Amino acid sequence: DIFAVTAAVTAARASGDFHAGMDGVLDWPEYHRELLMEQWTGHLDGYALNTNNNRPYFDPADGKMEILPWDLDYAFQEDYVWGMSWTTPRGVLAASCFADAACVAAHKAVAAEVAAGIDVAALDAELSAWETLTYEAAVTDPRRECDVASVDAYRASLHAWIAARPAYMQSFWGY
Repeated sequence: DIFAVTAAVTAARASGDFHAGMDGVLDWPEYHRELLMEQWTGHLDGYALNTNNNRPYFDPADGKMEILPWDLDYAFQEDYVWGMSWTTPRGVLAASCFADAACVAAHKAVAAEVAAGIDVAALDAELSAWETLTYEAAVTDPRRECDVASVDAYRASLHAWIAARPAYMQSFWGY
């Protein structure tokens, strides 16, 4: 399966129509959503920016590859923190997609769809509920890696991220 995807990437890049060339081996709608969620969550250590923390999955129903993210330990950070940019991703699929007009157009359409499905108020409320459940343990744990003020600051930064990310994504993708 991996060899088939690798061969398809080579052929699709050479064809000048990367999006159409990969259609037989890659689940594009799923891939677009995964990549957009990496960007939405600022997952710097994921597939697109760092070619890390992902697993290929081949759906038995159609044989197409999907990318499954894992280990979001470097999430909720802006790309420039690691000297990276969402305009020039390192992952071959992402970079090749961003260099192909049809792929970018498809990605932009999915970006608008994904954005419409994110309820920022509900997400922020869920974060507040988690904070209520975990605050005492977070500030009293003698093994914590930061002081109490940092716990509060990190939690506030997540609320700010959730509030600001929709405007960032809209500005980036122009939907």
